[in-house]
Amino acid sequence: MKMQHRQDCIELSDSRKCISNRAYRNWNSSAYRYNKKTKSYILRSDITAGFDVPKKISWK
Repeated sequence: MKMQHRQDCIELSDSRKCISNRAYRNWNSSAYRYNKKTKSYILRSDITAGFDVPKKISWK
């Protein structure tokens, strides 16, 4: 848990960097469902999100 906290701090400490789609999905895993056919995560239809939230995240 401490290692995960350190990693999160590193990712969030530099304001010039953007969060990766995979990191965003890991932090918000309940908002996505896995599509086996396309091997990607898709934002659930009942979630209202802004334009900058990834709607589909490839996991290949």
